Parts: sequence; C-alpha cells; structure tokens
Amino acid sequence: MQNLELGYGISKGFVALLDDKGFKVYGDINLPHLMSEYVTFTDELMETASEETYFEFSAANIKNYFPGFDEDNHPEANCFVVSPIRIDNMSLENDGLLGFVVMLETKEALKQEEIILIDTMSNSIAPIIHQMELANYVQGSYKLDDEKAFIEDLKEKLKTREEYFLDFKVYYKEIVKKPFKTIDLSAFEGLKYRYFDDYVFLASEHEVDETLFDGTMMISDLEDFYEQIETFRKT
Repeated sequence: MQNLELGYGISKGFVALLDDKGFKVYGDINLPHLMSEYVTFTDELMETASEETYFEFSAANIKNYFPGFDEDNHPEANCFVVSPIRIDNMSLENDGLLGFVVMLETKEALKQEEIILIDTMSNSIAPIIHQMELANYVQGSYKLDDEKAFIEDLKEKLKTREEYFLDFKVYYKEIVKKPFKTIDLSAFEGLKYRYFDDYVFLASEHEVDETLFDGTMMISDLEDFYEQIETFRKT
C-alpha cells in the first residue's frame, strides 16, 4: 500500500480480505479508521467486481456500491476503483474470491495506467494471500483444541484456588493479523499460553512479564472470564 501511495500517487484506499465474518480491512492508505474494521459492498458491486476490476472516474456513485463511505469526511475523493483479489479455482469458497483492493482518491485525475496498475497488483498478491490463508487455516485448525485446553486450565486453577487459596491471573494479548505475514508467537516461547480468537491467553499463579501482554484479569468463574473478554474486546 505504501508503494502505491509513494510511487503512483494513490492518496486513499484500502485492502479488504474476506473471512468468515465478511470483508476485513488489513491495509490502508490514509484511512486509518478503517483498519481492522469490516466493510460491506452492495450486491450490485459484488456481481460486477468479483470477476474483474470495476472503476469510475469520479466519486459520485461510491455510496451506491460502498454504503459505509462517508462523503462528508472525504470530500476530496475523486474516483472509485475496486479490483478483486482472486484465485481462479472454482472449488474454493466464494469461487476463489479472497478480497478487494479499493482506491478512492488519486492526487490527480484517475488515469487508465493507474487502473491497470491496481489490477496488476491485485492479481500478483492473490497467490501470496492464498498461501497465507492456507497457513493460517492450518494454524487455526488448532483453535478449538486450544480454547478447550485453556478452559480446562481455568477449571483446574479455579478448583485449586477454592481448595488451597492459591490465586492466579489471566494474561491476555491481542495478536493483530497482517497481510503477507504469518502469525509470530515467538515472544511467548517458554510460557504455557493458549492462542485462539486472535488472542494469546495465559493463566498463571506466578508473576509473568506483563510487558508481553495487553493486560491481566482476575476472574471469579468461567462466566466471568467470558464477560471480561467481551468487555475488553469492545474497548
């Protein structure tokens, strides 16, 4: 994304990748409020842009295709380009559609060369993202086992606390997934952590280096654990 901004005069845009919840923004140019947020596109755009790059030389109709676009906060938007990131494999979910590269503003009037550039970029990164998704799928296939194992850890520690008054803390750290990068959990090597739902969790009776984590929680029971998770996820 930085290369597009610095080398080709793209002023605003983002990359949104498809997951089981929808299109999540993983990279942006001057649209930081969209980072890690889910965005929606209309059915009309999906039908058009899922197969080939869709473009308009003005921003007049953006909201017809991208309902979340706030034209009042982005009056300088001057184009609309949506290029599919896809693998031509009909056996994959969504017919191989992995996401979109979206551009909303260029420093000068949109040129045909810029449309070709964005189309070329989306085609070139598709195989990389596909391989990353496969890697994350393999890693994510352990998610249920890790969550189940952590809950068993908590049950054991809650029981021990009740019997022997040995208290513990739950440490947590959000792991932000980034495009083109595998998840790196090497910082937690040597700790008995569990990773699921984009978070590292660790329950320990001993003090742990808190700089590795976003925070800690004290829980009264399993229900309290899940309630606190929902609270800090919303902040």
